Amino acid sequence: WNDECLGNFIIEIFFLFFILLFLNAYSQDSPEKEIDSTFIISESKLDSIIEFGLKQIGTKYVYAGTSPSGFDCSGLMYYIFKKHQIKVSRASRLLTTLGKKTALNEIKKGDFLFFKGRNISSSRVGHVSLCVEVTKDSFKMLHATDRGVVVDTFNEISYYQKRFLFAKRFLKIVSP
Repeated sequence: WNDECLGNFIIEIFFLFFILLFLNAYSQDSPEKEIDSTFIISESKLDSIIEFGLKQIGTKYVYAGTSPSGFDCSGLMYYIFKKHQIKVSRASRLLTTLGKKTALNEIKKGDFLFFKGRNISSSRVGHVSLCVEVTKDSFKMLHATDRGVVVDTFNEISYYQKRFLFAKRFLKIVSP
């Protein structure tokens, strides 16, 4: 290698580096991005996911648990969606990056619901649940709590009403 070849090689490497950097910057997902197309599912698949989730009722709570021997809140979501070939994060805070925010009065089954944890003065996500049914005045949510995996009606439990942060819709339901 002479000095001219080495200089041209270094310039080409820098050029490729900046092209890759540019492409990477413009391919990053925006936090306000539309629903990811990998999560377009049928109504019957959503019903299967919810039905499978409901079969976990009574399973004990285990911190960081992701199996029928014990679940924490995000571990339950991870498990029931994974069984239906939908890969979601294992961490509740990372689940917040999916989909778009939904108003409390517009929640639909399949939406994730995010709550503060035990520290009510915190604004950080500490708990996640899944809406499994919308009722006239409220909605029912499946989640893993210190009582194990349960379904609760939102407007009947002040603990969760006080800690509700937001809901996210990350599934797009299509008719077959």
